[in-house]
Amino acid sequence: MARRGRDARDGIGRWRLPPVEVLAPWLAGGVSLVALAAALRWSTYVAGGSDSYCYVSQAASWLDGGLLAPQPAGFTPPWPHAALSLTPTGYIPSPSIPGAIAPMCPAGLSMTMAAFSALGGPAAAFLVVPLLGALAVWLAYCLGRELDRPATGLLAAILVATSPIVLHQVVQPMSDVPAMAWWLAAIVLAARPGPRRAVAAGLAVSAAVLTRPNLAPLAGVIGLFLLARPRAEGPESSRVAGAVAFGLGVLPGAVLLAWIQYRLYGSPFSSGYGALDQLFAWSHVAPNLRRFPAWLVTTHTPIVCLAIAAPFVVRTHATWLASLCLAFSVAVFASYVAYIPYDDWWYLRFVLPALPLLLALTAAVLTTLGARLPGHLRTAAGVVCGAALALFFVHTANAKGVFRLHAFESRFRDAGRYVASTLPERAVVLAVWESGSVRYYGGRLSILFDQIEPEWLDRVLAFLEAEGRPPYLLLEAWEEPAFRARFERHSQYGALDWPPMAQIGNDVRLYNPSDRARYYAGEATPMERVWPDTGGRRRPRR
Repeated sequence: MARRGRDARDGIGRWRLPPVEVLAPWLAGGVSLVALAAALRWSTYVAGGSDSYCYVSQAASWLDGGLLAPQPAGFTPPWPHAALSLTPTGYIPSPSIPGAIAPMCPAGLSMTMAAFSALGGPAAAFLVVPLLGALAVWLAYCLGRELDRPATGLLAAILVATSPIVLHQVVQPMSDVPAMAWWLAAIVLAARPGPRRAVAAGLAVSAAVLTRPNLAPLAGVIGLFLLARPRAEGPESSRVAGAVAFGLGVLPGAVLLAWIQYRLYGSPFSSGYGALDQLFAWSHVAPNLRRFPAWLVTTHTPIVCLAIAAPFVVRTHATWLASLCLAFSVAVFASYVAYIPYDDWWYLRFVLPALPLLLALTAAVLTTLGARLPGHLRTAAGVVCGAALALFFVHTANAKGVFRLHAFESRFRDAGRYVASTLPERAVVLAVWESGSVRYYGGRLSILFDQIEPEWLDRVLAFLEAEGRPPYLLLEAWEEPAFRARFERHSQYGALDWPPMAQIGNDVRLYNPSDRARYYAGEATPMERVWPDTGGRRRPRR
């Protein structure tokens, strides 16, 4: 009887859950899929502001076979700064081809978007960032596993998947998450020795450099650490061979980047963002030294500072990799410390390539410390710590409006579609923030009103009318005070003192300048309302 009871207990014991080390890769894969589902659910799917419009429209240009978008043939405006005024946000007047505009943003993301669009249509371009975000979550698991153990990788994957800034950027068609994913892939591939992995790491750097060229010097950090790989992992000749193989992988991206920048901007060393002295200055250092660390700690808790201790805490075999991650993260922050300072927390996106590394290092320190607990407390402590951090991260993201971005950004698509369905084909729309969506969704020419001299506004509108191009004004609510301040004293239209012909959602208004005379003559000028749930289509007035 005693024997049978012992067998029964042994049988029950065999049904116990596998240890977390066994489940970790499966759970990390599940976290990656959940991250992908969340990104697809809350993605904006909009080419709206300057960055997203630049990437999505540039992808379409790749498919059309032209990197430089020409302006309308035979349209020669007489006003000052005409070339600038005809350049929508996200673009610059072409330095190499008169009458054309060039994208301001780098080509890497748009090239990937173009490949997806070629296979699945224009909407497939919006899948690139969510997919690369999910890949970054899995790579965070791989990095954590290399640093310590599978449980560390699982915690790193959870932290990256729920990071407020990752959640903020993974739903927008911008280059921050792709750059993060490619650099993370390079470091994970470089974590183990071997020429094939070194070449693959170099190719990942090629993709990263094409996506965010200003971070190209970071390749040197990885190359130096490959040369400094511990002797226990191979002789000096193998370390040199690995560094050479890494360099061969980086070369295609560097060559292609030089050709693209020469083609677009007239020099392999030029970009669409302007001269370096306009972007970087010593006066920017102090504000950025205050802001970036503060944003990082307030959105990810002070626990992220544990990453600094990782090289001294992790197992001996992982000290080299932890040091590489920490040095790389410092180099990322250093790349932006003298850059133009911004006030909004989501400019933490600039340093996203460092974030998964810092979170993986933090996870390594936490799990190393947790390993000192008794076995029955170790798993419970890990679950509580991971769940608490993830909940705080998601709560922070929600408080900062991350899950409302898709509704907020929809105004670009709705306004553009309304323009397409309502305005004459030869209409010209004066706008700034909506200038890209007018072209992408509306198929109409846009002119930047902030590049028109105040005393020229009436003459610009009269010229467009004479050219058979009826003008309209499309402004977001926050732009109207700036428009009035610029033009009110110089133009009869500057005060915007007549009803708009349409209001799109709560934030965008479309004005017809010809309505002003009718309004002051006592004629009815009804305003049409367009609500977000109509996809830019008109809803009958009630």
